Amino acid sequence: MLVYQVRYSLSENIGSLNPLSITAFLALFSFIAGFIILLMKKIKFRNIYLAIFMFNWLYLFIELFFFITLCIGLRHGITTSLTNKNFAAYDSIHGFNYIADSIRFTHIVNDSVVSDHTFNHNNRGYFFPKDYQYKKTGEKVKRIIVMGDSYTAAEFLDHPWTERVNQYLSEKESYNMHETEIYSFSKSGYGLMNWHSIFFRDIVPHYEFDALVLAIFDDDLDRDFEMIRGKGQNIYCGYSNQIPVDSTDMEKNYAPMMQAIASIVPEMEIDSIVHLIRNQNWKPGLQLYFPDLHFLNSYINQLLISPMQN
Repeated sequence: MLVYQVRYSLSENIGSLNPLSITAFLALFSFIAGFIILLMKKIKFRNIYLAIFMFNWLYLFIELFFFITLCIGLRHGITTSLTNKNFAAYDSIHGFNYIADSIRFTHIVNDSVVSDHTFNHNNRGYFFPKDYQYKKTGEKVKRIIVMGDSYTAAEFLDHPWTERVNQYLSEKESYNMHETEIYSFSKSGYGLMNWHSIFFRDIVPHYEFDALVLAIFDDDLDRDFEMIRGKGQNIYCGYSNQIPVDSTDMEKNYAPMMQAIASIVPEMEIDSIVHLIRNQNWKPGLQLYFPDLHFLNSYINQLLISPMQN
């Protein structure tokens, strides 16, 4: 399975131009100057000037052609995921554990930044603002366990819905005879097999709780056991209907089937890439600016893409 790691070092510099910079200025100058030269027959080096201007016009028509193909779906932009560090290690109960703090995950689809978020995990490795304790803090505490996928974990948001419900319930405590707290055992990609493993091998043996909520979406009940781990410059993910007994078993028998889902790049590179994409000067459906090297940016990026194998 080929996975693409985008190298932006050259295009980063090219893409730093503003909407009416070099290319836009040349385009405007070419249209005006070229039109004037066409009307003036007695001008020295007229053919040379026209050749130069026609080259610029040709670039603009090529830009327009590729812009139209992008709008009607014949061409697709860059799609990739980036992270600033190796954040995952395999775990035979949970599928994976977060092993780093300040994890930044950026997801780009067709030249658009879908999400760009930095998050931390609690003491049990879940994206939640409070640490988890095995024992409840009092007799009046009612603990609800929530198990879900990315829609519940919501690592790409500042506050998952479970946190908001927790906050709402805490504000209503004065009206109740007990305190209610939510523990979310949710991660992106989780489904039935991960939930089953975590519930019977971690939650039941260790945690006191009063209720269980399954936040099911789409094919969660059909999903196999999700495994994630980082290696080299990539984060790899795979699914299996059997659970590896340990990391050695996973690396030997399951890792070859895993696919890279994100490239590990320095924080400054992610900043540059996000800035480049969010400040493109010609965007379908918005405002039509001069191309300003958008065509060159896109295709230099594609030329610099390096296929990587697991």
